[in-house]
Amino acid sequence: MELSMRSRKKEPGFIKQQQGIIALFVVLMLVLFTLGFKLQYLLFEIKSLISQKSFTEEKGKVGVIGKVELQENEGMIIRDPQQSLFRNYIVEFNPLTVMKAGDAVVREDSLVGIVEQFNNQFAVVTNISRNNYTIKGTIPTQEVITLNGRGDGDFLALVPRDYEVEVGDPVNWVRNQSYFLGDVVDIKFDARDVYKRVYVRSRVRSGLLQSVKLLKEENPF
Repeated sequence: MELSMRSRKKEPGFIKQQQGIIALFVVLMLVLFTLGFKLQYLLFEIKSLISQKSFTEEKGKVGVIGKVELQENEGMIIRDPQQSLFRNYIVEFNPLTVMKAGDAVVREDSLVGIVEQFNNQFAVVTNISRNNYTIKGTIPTQEVITLNGRGDGDFLALVPRDYEVEVGDPVNWVRNQSYFLGDVVDIKFDARDVYKRVYVRSRVRSGLLQSVKLLKEENPF
């Protein structure tokens, strides 16, 4: 019986059958991933269509979301990274807001994210601290460093050992240095290493964030 099974595994038909099953599994996983991404955007569109009538305008400048009045370019977070499928923000903006992919979303003096997709007044906003997302910042001595997201407002940067950086130093966004990516909270360094491990924490925490603002830049790139 054992010899029969071994000989069967060597048959061309059996091998092709196994290869076909593996190929089918790979295709199925790709389809499910694509459908998952499209489903989130589709839900966005449905939510937008259902909510259209709930928005009003006051004097051409003020929009109303529920009982919250929002000025132009202001938005309310309806899903934070902990609730969103792809660990991003979903934001509902004032209906008068004009946006485009790549626009920055801020809270006071801190960068929250970047508009990735939008539909009417809804936007998917990239969470800049999500795992493996990278963004460039500057330290007080004006050197540029690359921050790697670690989730929930935390970043890690591998910084050349000769860069002067200390705990408490602010890290500004390269594209618009009026806004912060966060502050240095820890530094780990071994004398044998070429780089320092610099840990940065955002000034905004996703679970506590409710409202944001779209930053209108003349030359964003």
